[in-house]
Amino acid sequence: MAAAMTSRVASAQPGTVAPVGTAASSTDDPPGFVTIDRLDASSRFGIDVSYIDLDGDATLLRAELAARYVDPATAVGGYVQVPFAFARVSGGDRSETVTDLGNIEIGGIYAPTVDATHLRLVLHAGITLPTAEDGGNEAEVGTIANVARLSEFLNSLPGAVTLKLGVAPVFRSGVFFARVNLGFERNLDVKNGSIPDVVHLGAGVGVDLGGSAVMLESANLLVPDERHDGEVTRQGLTLHELAVSARWHGAVSPFAAVIVPLDDDLKLVKVALTAGAEFAF
Repeated sequence: MAAAMTSRVASAQPGTVAPVGTAASSTDDPPGFVTIDRLDASSRFGIDVSYIDLDGDATLLRAELAARYVDPATAVGGYVQVPFAFARVSGGDRSETVTDLGNIEIGGIYAPTVDATHLRLVLHAGITLPTAEDGGNEAEVGTIANVARLSEFLNSLPGAVTLKLGVAPVFRSGVFFARVNLGFERNLDVKNGSIPDVVHLGAGVGVDLGGSAVMLESANLLVPDERHDGEVTRQGLTLHELAVSARWHGAVSPFAAVIVPLDDDLKLVKVALTAGAEFAF
């Protein structure tokens, strides 16, 4: 099923702005979004867990450990993300359990402020390590679980080394904030075949309520048609999701989201629920 999906189918008022090209205090930045790309200018580590409600008698969970550090003086830092999936499928008096450690992603971040209007750019470049399980069932479970974070949809391909690039302008004006993510993936090596390039587009808007924030997020993935001599040799794929999310401020930052697929390519997924927390350091 994973192969089929892959072929067919991540304060109420602003403070003083830092000089251009440096990272501002985290209090000047908007709260982080939950389902689109998590990378920003803050230094945090955390965990999130997602429950994916599927058609059929199955339980599917996804967990991720993540950490990032950005130096306040230079706006340069790094990140690591470790996905894990668990599935249990029951039928009659039998049940089967499958687990999958996905491909660990590591990379660098550059997050400078642009001007005094609270516009920041977050750029990142990363690569996945081929740590995902080799089995077809494991890859299937991991790929479907990654529906909870489309920016990492291909991070469970067995034996895959994937280059990942992204840029995100982040804007804040008073209590309102927004972010647009544009990402690109190219598989440098993958076991059993080839995977086409992938484009990610995410967008989010939110309102900072002081101690918490509420957000509306849109995550989208595009795999263009593959062509040879003007003929389509591989059909492309688009996936779209909408999420309503919330995050609380502080050294400990809990968050939660409800994620709803919007197209037929994800029709086996009814809804995904994500909850977790990040810790500042």
